[in-house]
Amino acid sequence: MSVEDGAAHNMKVIECARGNLLPDRNIPAQLIMFDLFKNMREIDKQLADELLKPTIDFLVAQADGNRMKPMNLKEYFAYRDADLGKG
Repeated sequence: MSVEDGAAHNMKVIECARGNLLPDRNIPAQLIMFDLFKNMREIDKQLADELLKPTIDFLVAQADGNRMKPMNLKEYFAYRDADLGKG
């Protein structure tokens, strides 16, 4: 999957997790995220919404085109901090 395809895929997964898009039941990631966050919201909406933000950050970072470029260790650490250091 290309970076662009991955980003488009993850954006649909994110919209399913938010509850803004009904999942394509043939795409497991959409189905799982939709059902998971729907069920969590039914139990504790505030906590589910708090968990959604870092989940979105992670999914966006997965499809970041910068992942593919060569980096030195300092650049890598800066990338990882921006990538996963948010949580």
